[in-house]
Amino acid sequence: MSSTIDEPCLFAQDTHQSQKLESWDASIEKASPSPSPPADGGLVAWTQCANTFCLWFAAWGLVNSFGVFQAYYETHAAALVITATSPSSTSSTISWIGSLQLCFYIGGTSFIGPIFDSGHLRLLLITGTALTVFGTFMMSLGTAYWQLLLAQGVCMGLGMTCLFVPCVAVLPPWFATRRALTMGIGASGSSIGAIVFALVFQHLTPRIGFPWTVRVLAFIILASLIPPILTMRKKVAKSPTRSLIDKSALREPAFLLAGCTMLPLFAGLYIPYFYAQVFSINTDIMPPGSAYLNEYLIVLLNTGSFFGRLFPNILADRIGPLNTMVPCTLVTALLAFTWIAVTTQAGMIAFCLFYGFFSGAVCALLPVVWASLCPDMKLLGTRTGMMTVPMAAGLLIGNPIAGALVRGRSYVALQAFAGAIVLVSGCLLASARFAKTGAQVVVKV
Repeated sequence: MSSTIDEPCLFAQDTHQSQKLESWDASIEKASPSPSPPADGGLVAWTQCANTFCLWFAAWGLVNSFGVFQAYYETHAAALVITATSPSSTSSTISWIGSLQLCFYIGGTSFIGPIFDSGHLRLLLITGTALTVFGTFMMSLGTAYWQLLLAQGVCMGLGMTCLFVPCVAVLPPWFATRRALTMGIGASGSSIGAIVFALVFQHLTPRIGFPWTVRVLAFIILASLIPPILTMRKKVAKSPTRSLIDKSALREPAFLLAGCTMLPLFAGLYIPYFYAQVFSINTDIMPPGSAYLNEYLIVLLNTGSFFGRLFPNILADRIGPLNTMVPCTLVTALLAFTWIAVTTQAGMIAFCLFYGFFSGAVCALLPVVWASLCPDMKLLGTRTGMMTVPMAAGLLIGNPIAGALVRGRSYVALQAFAGAIVLVSGCLLASARFAKTGAQVVVKV
């Protein structure tokens, strides 16, 4: 069989191959090669890596930067008509905005996965872009808590869920030996996006106010999502419409254990991203002369995350994604526990960098692990949707529970909760690894 399937002459001679082509944009399909085996390179494959970077930049970049909104909303609680009896209830109430956004973002993929598998990639990208940008503009008009909950929590969350499955499912079929590396490059967009959004928000809000700052963010989001709409494409042919659940996955112990990992992992993983800046402000970690560094803690977390999404993925291509993700998850739990002992400026900076590195590695490796547990790439969208149901539940409840554990100026209970629940997830993930390989220790998986 020829190494290319989309030459014009082959459309006439080989109907079997032509049926494998994507239907959403025939002109792009005809102009670009789509080889059957993973290309591990080439213009089209690396274009998908760049498009994945743009999607992570816009969608998960907003998620990773929510800490700056959490801190801003807490200082403007009265203006947002948040009636709270204590700082802990204020933190918990505000965190529902980000948690609801995350829940819709991730949880909606159980419905988006089959749509993606059916070949409607372009429709998902256009819908996701429209809802995300519209929600951001509506957020700029928000003057009350319920308005921000609807715009930032619901509308943006629904838009971003249309982008999440393309984030994790388009790129893996294009690469084999360099799959983890390219997924890490794509996922690093979330760290860059969070850094950009956090810096723009911190610097522009005092100068032009909250509404216009958020509108600037909306234009940045729109600009980053246009390239995927124009050039993103699937390699795997569309699959027939199927149910929301792949029943064969329920008979795989490794898949079930990995699915059970998702709830505790994401109930705890994002607690520092929500509360690091608030913690530093309320506990006076930064000396008076360097209090401005509080504004850059989210940037430091995502700087560490950027490197964490690259280097561990290089290792994962050599030893396997599960073998890499298990120790990264356990180290993330240990770092969450060490947060309890942070009492100095240097300690806070070091914590943000190291926690960002290992938590970023966990996030970047996650879609690679899902792909490694999927025997048929045509089912990846559906299986991704199945994994994200418990993941969304963890994201919904984790941060509000953590906020409710704050006691005055003490964050010990919040920090211990984050460490303990991520540690549980690390143990479950290790169990999934051995369920996949049996008693073998030295094996790539």
